[in-house]
Amino acid sequence: MSTPANFNGARPVIDVNDTAMLLIDHQ
Repeated sequence: MSTPANFNGARPVIDVNDTAMLLIDHQ
């Protein structure tokens, strides 16, 4: 996961789901 420390520190719980969705949507 290459998420910024900002976002990861802000919401670690939603970070995983949001990152997964962003990655899938980006691809």
